Amino acid sequence: MCGVIVGLLLVIVAGVSWTLDGRRRAREWQQQQRPELLQAGANAEPLIAALRAYRADYGEAPERLGQLVPQYTTRVPRPASLFQSREWQYARAPLPAGDPREFELYAYVPHDYCALQRRSFGHFSDCFVYRSDRTYPADAYGGVLERIGDWGYYHE
Repeated sequence: MCGVIVGLLLVIVAGVSWTLDGRRRAREWQQQQRPELLQAGANAEPLIAALRAYRADYGEAPERLGQLVPQYTTRVPRPASLFQSREWQYARAPLPAGDPREFELYAYVPHDYCALQRRSFGHFSDCFVYRSDRTYPADAYGGVLERIGDWGYYHE
């Protein structure tokens, strides 16, 4: 009986240690990517300005980003290399009923718990999003909000 209790205690201690180590590694990784996220937001500013100009001219955001070329921008920029998607994801009104946003841009940022914790399970994505009204719910996109400039970063 004593051996079972000692074994359970060892499992509990190992689990707590593993969790704390994983959280520390995740925080370190997030601090390393923060400058890239700030740069990605800055790189998207011409795209956001083009979306706003299009809306001013037509009364609504375009159906797709390609409609901005060539009148409002020479090309649709790509998100930074840390993003999972090679293109910005885009949604425009009509969004859900009562939603004041005109549009949102977003990209998924993969983080692999295998790499972070050197374990053999789990692959999740955070979401880096710009909402045209710059309001961000605390819990959305499957994660918890961190503000990064005018953008929201949702941690999975």
